[in-house]
Amino acid sequence: MEYPASLNDDSSPWSYDLQPKEPLPLSIFLLMPFLVGAISVSAMPGFNYLVIVLGVVCAVVFMVASVREGFFIPAELKFFGAFCFWGALGLLVARFPELVFTQLKTLAQVLIMALIVSYYARNTRCISWLFFAVLIGVLIVAASAVETGEYKRAEVEGARLAGLTLNANAFAITITNGIAILLFFFGQVRSKILKLVIIGGILVGIRFVISSGSRKGFIGVAILILFWFLLTYLKELRKRPLLVIVMLWGIVALGVFAAYSMRNTVLMQRFSQFNKETTASSTGGGTRLLMIEESIRFTASHPVLGLGLDNFQVYSVVGLYSHNNYAEVFSSTGIPGGILYYLIYVIIFYRLHKVSKFSLSPSQRNVVTIFKCLMLLRLVLDLGVVSYYSKINWIFMAIIIGGLCYLERDVEADYTQNDNKGEFAQNVLAVEY
Repeated sequence: MEYPASLNDDSSPWSYDLQPKEPLPLSIFLLMPFLVGAISVSAMPGFNYLVIVLGVVCAVVFMVASVREGFFIPAELKFFGAFCFWGALGLLVARFPELVFTQLKTLAQVLIMALIVSYYARNTRCISWLFFAVLIGVLIVAASAVETGEYKRAEVEGARLAGLTLNANAFAITITNGIAILLFFFGQVRSKILKLVIIGGILVGIRFVISSGSRKGFIGVAILILFWFLLTYLKELRKRPLLVIVMLWGIVALGVFAAYSMRNTVLMQRFSQFNKETTASSTGGGTRLLMIEESIRFTASHPVLGLGLDNFQVYSVVGLYSHNNYAEVFSSTGIPGGILYYLIYVIIFYRLHKVSKFSLSPSQRNVVTIFKCLMLLRLVLDLGVVSYYSKINWIFMAIIIGGLCYLERDVEADYTQNDNKGEFAQNVLAVEY
């Protein structure tokens, strides 16, 4: 089924094809305050209890709704549940079982949250509202950094900007995720004024990432924007070469803006120190490389159950967690645990690849594009952060997982109703688990 360039004739500037018939459950507006709090204030003492209460209320409403409407568990979350179970077996071998138990409680909360969020990512309207709630949380994080004067101190004194997250890298990653959401809304809106506003928001976001001094955050932003541009406009090169050239120059101008903004900043200093950091250790690598070497050694010596969740820091000579999700997952849960976890990524990329082969509406294509960008961003950031238990990370993962279920359903419905190819679509899209 081919979709025209302009799918509907309404004058709304917000979307190409947000269908009014798409259901928007009222209970999603109960989930949205939880998402805002989880992004912005969950790390703050006192406020975290409010987020927990909101989460419990959302869980109760979700259970009632799932009983009434029916519910299935996506395959990705089944694998995540299996990963949690395998991690629980680490209680048998861990040097400090209490660390494993604490991490298991966090993983249980993350799994329940992911089930709820994926349940509500049932169509484009719901995905847009969920992204909007997350964006509000990101804006609160950014605004608080300005209001408290921390942003000004970072600019004047060269301090690293952390904001409500209390960690500069976490702050940068939060802002980077916010930039991804802005790119999503850039593809949804038709108004040129709104597009300009979004571009301005992206520039401000880049400036915040630079002020955080986070190298991984800055690299993540650069890869995110470049990959989004390639996915969005590369196929348009033959149809509208002038537009693509203008956009390419816009990317170049963005790079110049970033380079200019980095002058005399803590981020530039940290990039200039990177080579020294990676050659200063007597073992032939820096602290991060040393921890990666340790993780390989720990995985080889404990290949089945690993060291136990969160026990890497106990065995490491550095005394810290590994700062690398791949290293942390495999060394903490063994090779089977690592395979279970990263099979989630494999399934998501497989589904994205299959769905991309079908003719999608402009809004659906935009959803697939931003899902691909978010997944690539996670692959890159996992090299520098431990994310398997991060609630913020799993909010995005759950939206992607639930959104893909919706896309597969709609693709199959289109082929069934319009082309009588439902059986073909079902065979192509089916994933046997």
